[in-house]
Amino acid sequence: MNATEIINQLYRGGILQIDLESKTKYILEIMGHECSIAASYALLIAAAKQFDFKNDISGWLDWTEKTFGFNSSYRSHLYAIGKMLLEVQQVNLDLYQQLFKIDKEKLLSLSRLKICDLQTFCKRHNVAALNRDQVRELVNNWPGVKAAAGGTVTSSNGKHQPDLFDSIETLFEKTDADFEALGKSKNFDESKACRFAFTSMGLLTSSMTYWSNHGLDDPETAEVIEKGLRDFADNIKTMRKKCA
Repeated sequence: MNATEIINQLYRGGILQIDLESKTKYILEIMGHECSIAASYALLIAAAKQFDFKNDISGWLDWTEKTFGFNSSYRSHLYAIGKMLLEVQQVNLDLYQQLFKIDKEKLLSLSRLKICDLQTFCKRHNVAALNRDQVRELVNNWPGVKAAAGGTVTSSNGKHQPDLFDSIETLFEKTDADFEALGKSKNFDESKACRFAFTSMGLLTSSMTYWSNHGLDDPETAEVIEKGLRDFADNIKTMRKKCA
């Protein structure tokens, strides 16, 4: 099948139970097509994890990275979208087909909603007619999402501060390529590099605090984070050796 035929089959809810070799071939075919639809290969990426790799998370991570060159951020975005679409396909084919045509940025925002909330959300709002910023704002203000974000933050001195989650929300849709471009820009210097690094450690502290209290039950998330941190540590060691 060519890319158009693959995309049409996926739109109708088919071909997800094919073997891994075929999924790989189809993803490469779609990605090389001028009318590529992110939802199509996001579905195949998520289906490969669910049906082929299952508990072999390391194998799935290596497959996405070595075969398609996906970095961790882009892979996570695609998986969130694909997982959502797989779930929607099981309960509401009409909604699935509506979402299939939506661009990646909108789908990524929508993936933060539970499936029952997603169906209600799409009944209330014409997602196709909204831009990505409007969709993101509406999702941010959805009751379940807003509660999960943590609400008002209280500082160490007891004073209420603006919700930090809202202030960094736009960062969540950035890819590794965006951050790499920032690091190569003329205005980026040693001072900013250090501030970014220490701020990132602060953000990780928030995540670690949450997981220490609630546990980290998703093995995929744990492995992705572990691998990412090891890669960063190895890169820092290499840079230090160069400067020695």
